[in-house]
Amino acid sequence: MIIEAIRKIAEAERVPVWGIGSSSQMENELPGHRPEDLLPGTQSLICFGIPVPREVYRMPTYAVETIWRSQNLYYRRLDTLSVRFAALLEENGEQAVPVFGCMPLGINQKGEVIGYLNQIRMGEVAGIGVIGRNGLLLHSRYGARLMLGGVITTAALPAVRYPDVAEPGCPPGCRICVDACPVKAISLAEKRVHIMRCLGYT
Repeated sequence: MIIEAIRKIAEAERVPVWGIGSSSQMENELPGHRPEDLLPGTQSLICFGIPVPREVYRMPTYAVETIWRSQNLYYRRLDTLSVRFAALLEENGEQAVPVFGCMPLGINQKGEVIGYLNQIRMGEVAGIGVIGRNGLLLHSRYGARLMLGGVITTAALPAVRYPDVAEPGCPPGCRICVDACPVKAISLAEKRVHIMRCLGYT
């Protein structure tokens, strides 16, 4: 019943990508940033994504400003859906905590911005993408344009992936994103984006 209710909400809200996975797959995250640290007894996680329109990134002028505005609007939508899914789970007798896309944030030992839970990893666990060589979640249709929302819950939910498509990840040897980044924030060796370089630029 819960899965069907989630599906109906995702469909009504035009969420094209969502999935459910076992929170135990994130038990090796940094202490304080594991699902169990936020909600003891967590068994499942839900992650969903909405893509920023492709042409926003191709604008010859005002691209950065338009990207930021698009993302700000999407964060509100994603966070509202996270709360809605959490409320749905509570109505069905479970505990649930929304995982917001932008705030709240923390600062790690390196002085870098860090989320309470790693949504990129959540997306991979939920099966809606794979982590590419650049450390970003990649989807076969939307690339790295998905903005993510999520929920962790004590409910023992079955694994679901919508749409049920295998995600191939990065082509071998590809470095298009590395060469295109204006501040060289992407490190293939570290498999990550240096977020403070990115934020400093945008």
